[in-house]
Amino acid sequence: MAALNSLKKIGLIESGFLKKDIPSFSVGDTVRIYTKITEEEKTRTQMFEGTVIRKSGKSISSTVILRKVIGSDAVEKMFPLHSPNVDKIIKVKSGKVRRARLYYLRHRLGKGLKIESYQPTHSVENLTHSTGREVLAEKGRKKQESKTAPETAPAGQGTSQ
Repeated sequence: MAALNSLKKIGLIESGFLKKDIPSFSVGDTVRIYTKITEEEKTRTQMFEGTVIRKSGKSISSTVILRKVIGSDAVEKMFPLHSPNVDKIIKVKSGKVRRARLYYLRHRLGKGLKIESYQPTHSVENLTHSTGREVLAEKGRKKQESKTAPETAPAGQGTSQ
């Protein structure tokens, strides 16, 4: 019982440090992360854009690994998502992959590194978690409305032969 209370306290403390403006992205997406870099007394923002090859962790300890290929060299960086040094995160494009970890990209070169782009065909509003009865019912209502609506021709455009 005492352990449960201490976990709740830790969760409450962590919730104050969580960022709320992190976009939803998944493995395979191309993401641009802006980080704050302090050199001596100057602070600047540095951008890193790459493919997400791993997401891990929950809550405040969640991290992401990005991979970027420059010429024949590749760079992988791990970013803690809720770090105060991460300024902002932008999702550039979605990628269609069937793996949770894309470590196989480390051994690929050239066109083998490309990940197919993913464009969702359905909006979130039209999808349901059940069998889709709500969507079918809505389509049925639209058909009924179109059948009951009288079709009248505009004035002066009658068919006279």
